Amino acid sequence: MQIVLTQPEEQDKTIKETYFRAVTQASLAAGYLYVENQYFQYEEWARHLLAERKKVVAAWKAGSVKAGKSLEDMPVMHVFIVIPVPERAQMVPRTHDTLAGLGQHAGMTGQNKMIDDYNKQPKTRHVRGGFGITNEVEVKLPDVVQHANGINKPGVMTLESEFGLKVSVAMLNVSAFDKDRWRYREIYIHSKLMLVDDVFMTLGSANLNQRSMAVDSEINIATDDHRVARDLRKRVWRMHSGGLVDGGSGTKAEIVSAFGNWGKLMKDNRGKKNSYSENSADKKMTGFLLPLEDKRSSTIRLG
Repeated sequence: MQIVLTQPEEQDKTIKETYFRAVTQASLAAGYLYVENQYFQYEEWARHLLAERKKVVAAWKAGSVKAGKSLEDMPVMHVFIVIPVPERAQMVPRTHDTLAGLGQHAGMTGQNKMIDDYNKQPKTRHVRGGFGITNEVEVKLPDVVQHANGINKPGVMTLESEFGLKVSVAMLNVSAFDKDRWRYREIYIHSKLMLVDDVFMTLGSANLNQRSMAVDSEINIATDDHRVARDLRKRVWRMHSGGLVDGGSGTKAEIVSAFGNWGKLMKDNRGKKNSYSENSADKKMTGFLLPLEDKRSSTIRLG
């Protein structure tokens, strides 16, 4: 076990190094990556994940030609992300942009709509001056929209073919019948956990954002004891899925199956939450997993 820190006064950024090195090592194995974090707002980390995967895919394609393998044979990394809805609207842009870099921003419907609405506006406006003279002025978009427009947002097919990635983003809700109707309430996530391929884990105080990686004082533990990583994976996944998904012994086939069942469970739970039925069997969620959904938007970035 190792203690890793963010201690800016001592130029210690070993938590950041841990998160980045873990992605590099995981990319080589192409197994799974599990991230559960209070704040998922670190674009640099998301870009690093894509860059490392792109190198692995390029090397695989170059070698596969000689081996006579097809694209379907390429090992794919399965990424499970579990985060809360950003606690403030001003946190929406950074969360949106970090997810967008991984092609997972669909649930940030408010921010998506705001950006689309800005993009539909004419690029210039006619302004009438003195003596009946009409000038054209360029419409300046807010910096937050300009930045989002500049992010490459890979679709599902691109994510798999160019980066060898499949990514799932979930939030957690609890469901219960209260008095006269079914109610659903978000479970706010405060944990900061990363698991890699059943061979590595880190847990501590560091969020996945710029503050925790560079500015605030933070402390994590990290270990390459596969027993700890595997036990945590099974316990946490069972808890979130109501006992339906745990990844078994962690073989590639079992992780692929777990990813599919994880996604199906999220979809089924969303259907139950949105159902108009009052039947308990139709409304009670299994476990706590739901696709991330946030209808807010903001042009202000917090922190």
